[in-house]
Amino acid sequence: MKYFNTRESAAQHRLRRPCGTGAPSRRRLHLLRASVLSVVLFATASSAMVPTASAAEPGNANSYLVVNNWRCVGGGRVTGVFGAVDRTSAYGDWGDNIIYPRVVKGVTNQFNGRAYCDRPWYRGGGYWINVILWNFKPTASGQTFWF
Repeated sequence: MKYFNTRESAAQHRLRRPCGTGAPSRRRLHLLRASVLSVVLFATASSAMVPTASAAEPGNANSYLVVNNWRCVGGGRVTGVFGAVDRTSAYGDWGDNIIYPRVVKGVTNQFNGRAYCDRPWYRGGGYWINVILWNFKPTASGQTFWF
C-alpha cells in the first residue's frame, strides 16, 4: 500500500485515520472498554446497595408515645414532646402530648427527650421536663405506649 508519508507504518496510519473509517483506534477502544466497565460497576454497586424488602421491612414500624400530664410535677399539662428513639432522627410535636416516631418491632427501643408543660403565667408559666430512658418493645405498628 502506498501512504502519503513513506516513513509511516500501516499501524500508525490506522491510528491516524478519522473516526468511522474502518477499525476503531486504540483510544476509542480504550474509551469503549472504560465506559462499559463503569456501567457494569455502577449497576453492580447499585444493586448491592438497595436493601431487599425482606431485610428492611419486617422490623420497621411506628408507635404512639404519650407523655402523661401527671409528669408535670409543677402543675399544668403536656403540650409539646420532642426527642429521639435510639439515637435516630429527632421527632417533635406541639399542641398535644403524643408523638408518632419510627421504631423497630420486636426489640427494645429507648426514647429520650423533653416535654413542655404548659401552665398559666400566674403559676409561673410553662417549663420543660426531661423524659429520658423510657424503654418499650413494640410488637406491631400503631401501638400506644404511655409514660
